[in-house]
Amino acid sequence: IYTVINKKGLIMMRITEDNGGDVWHAWYWSITITVSRYAGLLSFFGSSWILADILLDRKKRGMCYHRIIFGLSFFDMLSSFWYIMGPLAQPRPEYSGIWSASSNYGTYATCDASGYFIYLGSLTIPLYNAALSMYYYLSISASWSEERIKKKFERFVHILIIPTLAIIAIIPIFFKSYNPWYNHCFVTFNPARNTTETSAIIFFLLFAVSLFLSSFIIGSSQICISQGKNKRLTSSLQDNESIALRRKKEEALIEASNMSILYTIPFFLTWFVALVWYTLVFFTWHTSFQIIPSNPKLIFTMQLYLALFTPLQGFLNLLVYLRP
Repeated sequence: IYTVINKKGLIMMRITEDNGGDVWHAWYWSITITVSRYAGLLSFFGSSWILADILLDRKKRGMCYHRIIFGLSFFDMLSSFWYIMGPLAQPRPEYSGIWSASSNYGTYATCDASGYFIYLGSLTIPLYNAALSMYYYLSISASWSEERIKKKFERFVHILIIPTLAIIAIIPIFFKSYNPWYNHCFVTFNPARNTTETSAIIFFLLFAVSLFLSSFIIGSSQICISQGKNKRLTSSLQDNESIALRRKKEEALIEASNMSILYTIPFFLTWFVALVWYTLVFFTWHTSFQIIPSNPKLIFTMQLYLALFTPLQGFLNLLVYLRP
């Protein structure tokens, strides 16, 4: 695998067979840039809609669910903007030579800004997804009241996630670890900036650990929510309530459980598949194991998938949020 410059001046990967013959046109890869930017635009629209809807409704601003989804959407909106910028924020060739393309218009400062907000989003958004699943768990399985969730859970979610990860995301700037990464900027090494591969690996592993932790919390919460829902539905049959009142509570319980499941779909489409792929890529690059086969169409398919779904969560969240 090596880089070439196509007719438009874009640096793309060209994958060749052992005999040196092309098996996939290099410029096919440029479509991922367009896909990523339009997906980012959709996500920016979706997250902005959710933020505006909550800000304009006093009742929603007072609910734990809406404040958690507000935090998730806020960081998604920030990162989506820089997905829209794409190569515009990546440094021009005179800054980093072969590590840039003539279609790039940015500097290292714009790349640092892009990398910061996208990396910050990659840390905060999954954890807010996990917090949302925990909210549904406490509400459905643990039967916590809204006030109890607010005092003993939700307030600590914002206190721990926002300042801690905002500071952590600043650190790679001092190590010059925000560099061109596919269609945007992210934590990776760049010989043109004398960036050490070790520092980039550490920050990337932090991102991976955050995703693993979030995936575990969400998966565990969903199992507990399912069990808690069934237990409460069974116990409701023994309550001395009118049929109409009992049915109303059961419908609300089932609806909350369904919403918790639906919010996990954007998460797993956006983050879990990416986590698996990046983990395989990491071990392929840094070990002697050839986990990912040298199949250009497979690699292109995955890059197209990541370009579409990685920036898209805000729009997918909106579809769930607006569910009647």
